[in-house]
Amino acid sequence: MKKIIILLIFSITSFVYADDIAYIDLNLILQKSLIGKSLDEKISKMYETKNENNLKIEKQLQEEEKLIKAKKNIINQKEYQKLVDNFRLKVGNYRKEKNNFIDEMNQIKKNSTEKVFKQLDPIIKKYVNDNEISIILNKENVIVGKKNLDITSNIIELLDKNFKELNSNEN
Repeated sequence: MKKIIILLIFSITSFVYADDIAYIDLNLILQKSLIGKSLDEKISKMYETKNENNLKIEKQLQEEEKLIKAKKNIINQKEYQKLVDNFRLKVGNYRKEKNNFIDEMNQIKKNSTEKVFKQLDPIIKKYVNDNEISIILNKENVIVGKKNLDITSNIIELLDKNFKELNSNEN
């Protein structure tokens, strides 16, 4: 796949002047732009809140496990097994809930990132037209490039002028 991309780039560059090509670091845009920072802050707060709750639940489960182990020699085997089975069910439910939260957060992050890129698209298109750029490559796919071909900081400035954060109804 990479060989095809490299061949495509070489064939394109034979038709396009070097001044008509630029590259952009989309990950840096998500990290450094106001909208990207806002997104990261919202997701971090959600994680923190849930993590605090998870730590409380885990501590309760550990205490419950200690109590069950302490009762092992005190109660009969059937009652002990019933306590162990109920405890395992609680732990299983907790793990499912934790995994569901992680999946939900990943989906929120993915959807929010897509929304950022949708807002970024017209800004990049306008920049391309205004600066007569023929092609923009993702920096991840560029092996070597001149620093003056990197337009990431220019795009971050334009994005920051237009969008400070994701609207709360968009999240």
